[in-house]
Amino acid sequence: MFNNILLISSLCGGTGGGLGSRILESLRGEFRLEHIISCVVAPFLTGDTPLQHYNALLSLASLQKFSDAVLLFKNDMVSSHCHTSSSVEQGTDHTGISYTHMNRYIASCLAEITTPTDTLTPSSGFGCNLELSELVRSVCPQPSLKFLTTNQATRAIDDVKALCNSVIGLTKKESMSTKCHSLSNVAVIRGGSTSNSVYATLPAMEQRIKKDLRAVSWNPFPVDYWLSSECLAKGKSGNHSFTLVTNYSNIIPYAEHVWVKAKQMYTEKAYIHWYYKHGLCQDYFEEAFSTVEDIIHGYTDAVK
Repeated sequence: MFNNILLISSLCGGTGGGLGSRILESLRGEFRLEHIISCVVAPFLTGDTPLQHYNALLSLASLQKFSDAVLLFKNDMVSSHCHTSSSVEQGTDHTGISYTHMNRYIASCLAEITTPTDTLTPSSGFGCNLELSELVRSVCPQPSLKFLTTNQATRAIDDVKALCNSVIGLTKKESMSTKCHSLSNVAVIRGGSTSNSVYATLPAMEQRIKKDLRAVSWNPFPVDYWLSSECLAKGKSGNHSFTLVTNYSNIIPYAEHVWVKAKQMYTEKAYIHWYYKHGLCQDYFEEAFSTVEDIIHGYTDAVK
């Protein structure tokens, strides 16, 4: 049964931001009822290209319009997580972090949240791969609030509390020095996670997630758990993992950063001729600015 599409692209650049947005629009036109989950990677804040703020603005607007959920990974944060993560050998300095490490981290996160879990597999053993559909239902309480932060920790020993604490710490680092709130969360625990001891720790972990990630008061069930005895993130980092997907208001400072930088350039008409040459008119940019503003206002209102 086909009911989900996972589209992976970058947030900026001609291929990722431009072609990726066009493919997303085409998919939405063809598959109106299926869930479309976009996994996008944002560039380093220090800059990959002089057009990255324009491209990010246009891509964010397209994602808001056509996606059901957006798994947003930021290069700055992924690089930092890889530096401290057990998935990279101890003793590796920051300059030793490569795009290979970063890609592996993102791929591991995606694998852990898309592969069937014991929780969502019927007792008959015949799974329908409901993970992506359930992800949208669990962490996107409103259609307009769809930007998700994903982090993961792995260990060789079955210490779920320690894994939970590590992931909470990684998620809080993504707040860009602002007081962010979580709207909803899905925690995927893999590797020996069907034992009674793990079930016994769930209430305490839920309270920790709600407190440390400042869960909104209007959501009565802000944390959901998926458990599986099988862990995909095996190797030197261990065979137990904790992956947390959070609908987090850290999209506000990031979207504000993109909006302000793009607006400054747009006001001065810097590089704008490159877009006009390919058929993007002024109205297209004005609509994108308005859509990104709606994202900011939507999340600001949700966490009041």
